[in-house]
Amino acid sequence: LRISDFKRLKPEHFVTEGKHEMIHINTKKTNTDVYVPLFPDLKAILERYNYSSPPSISDQKMNEYLKELCQMVGMNDEIMHTFSKGGKVVEQKVPRWSLITSHTARRSFATNYYELGFPAAQLMAITGHATEKQFFGYINVNKKKLAQDMAITAAEMFTTLNK
Repeated sequence: LRISDFKRLKPEHFVTEGKHEMIHINTKKTNTDVYVPLFPDLKAILERYNYSSPPSISDQKMNEYLKELCQMVGMNDEIMHTFSKGGKVVEQKVPRWSLITSHTARRSFATNYYELGFPAAQLMAITGHATEKQFFGYINVNKKKLAQDMAITAAEMFTTLNK
């Protein structure tokens, strides 16, 4: 969830479908209904707060604390960051920690689960992306890994076809 939706969580946003507990919320930014599986770690945190979001701080303060935490755990390697400044594209080396925000978790969730093999359509239903073009522009998939995965899948398919 985006931080704006996470902060709005209330007990009525939690539903059970069959054996599965989920968060059901209409997203603030896109006005889209999403269902998010309620994983055990998140459930344990939310139980402490009676299924409401924990008391919050400002988004800016949250992002400052996240950057500080990332520095403390050693995310100090420098990476190339491309951004627009005054209408010009600028490329600059920056410490990794400086790019981390609360939104990083949302993007990482989508990327990591896609790389685990979850179908894009399934993840789009959770993230609220309307098109594959939007979704694939959003996630950060390693192109080299995609090519390797495709080579493995193709080899398996050809092996199966030649039997």
